[in-house]
Amino acid sequence: MKLSVIEYNKVVNDIKKNNAIYAKILRIGQTFIDTGVSYNKVKKILETEGYDFENSCIEIAVKQWFFDSFHHKGEDSKQVEFDDLDNHLDCNFILKGDAGLKLADHDTSKMNLSIARKAMIISIIALLASILIPFFNKEQPEKELHPITKVIIVKDTIYIEKSSDKNIKDSISVTNTKLKLGTSK
Repeated sequence: MKLSVIEYNKVVNDIKKNNAIYAKILRIGQTFIDTGVSYNKVKKILETEGYDFENSCIEIAVKQWFFDSFHHKGEDSKQVEFDDLDNHLDCNFILKGDAGLKLADHDTSKMNLSIARKAMIISIIALLASILIPFFNKEQPEKELHPITKVIIVKDTIYIEKSSDKNIKDSISVTNTKLKLGTSK
């Protein structure tokens, strides 16, 4: 079965939307950290954002994530179990600490990804500039570099000799008190 471009884009957008639902649930819980939030309130907020709870798979996924991410004790002071969640849909649940940390990690990774993308763009621009600038900057003659051919150290004097021509040798001698420059043939 081959998908058309429109069908493919719809599938990709649905995947992005459904992946975002988990972070949205945690953000809702973070918003109501002081009072708690009921499953029904979370469901209502998500429905206003376009999620279809007529789909039983979404309903089960949201219930499971809600149960894993929120904490509530029943009237008997026991932790509510997943099988008993349907009896507590209007009770206020508090976001668990590890779920809050998951949200913080998620936000940090998104920020790091954004920074990495910007750094990559800057490095590509710098690379292109380093390649292209020499092509536009040909007016200045390049300086000829001459390798050092001989270094001689005698007592407190350093002699550095380089060859620029076969017949002429430039030499520099450095002592601890004075600098001597000379040319010899």
